[in-house]
Amino acid sequence: MLERFKPSFPSTLNELSTLQDEINKIFSRFFSSKDLATTSFMPKLDLSENDESFRVVVDVPGFTENDIEVHFENGILSIKGKKEEEKVDEKENYYHKERFSGSFVRHISIPKPIKIEDVKASFKNGVLEITLPKQEEVKPKAIKINIEK
Repeated sequence: MLERFKPSFPSTLNELSTLQDEINKIFSRFFSSKDLATTSFMPKLDLSENDESFRVVVDVPGFTENDIEVHFENGILSIKGKKEEEKVDEKENYYHKERFSGSFVRHISIPKPIKIEDVKASFKNGVLEITLPKQEEVKPKAIKINIEK
């Protein structure tokens, strides 16, 4: 006698759904952590290149130019920032507080030699822009060598 095939998908799907729920709970707890919201900040940046220079644009909302330090050494551009926590009014009860206070450091490797003395940085509306002019490449020079008799 032939019997109709009954796949075990429903139980497998239920198990996968339960596993997915557990994973979601883990990630939810991790990303809603108060410590994570107040201690980690990594500003987003863009690094671009044209014929004359490299350009780094960094989003640092809420920072001022006095909160940020920029250094260049051995082909590495370092950007450091520190933002102090604002004074909290003791009369206010916070239900949710996740604005950043603390510090960050970004290190960006610049792939070609630059003119260190001509590096410029500007800061406007929470955006830091750094221009790193390239060093002129030494082009190989070909000469004819006369052979003496």
